[in-house]
Amino acid sequence: MRMIEEIGVAATPGVDFDPINGHKFLRLYYGGAHEQICEGLKRITRWPS
Repeated sequence: MRMIEEIGVAATPGVDFDPINGHKFLRLYYGGAHEQICEGLKRITRWPS
């Protein structure tokens, strides 16, 4: 299952922005309230569990 469906956080593969080295990265958008960003980062660190 995809991350958005499991933990409610969206991200884009880095390869969409850098076809050569992007496979090493994950692209995140930090828009919204500070509390929301912190919650999203917590969810990512616990995923997949």
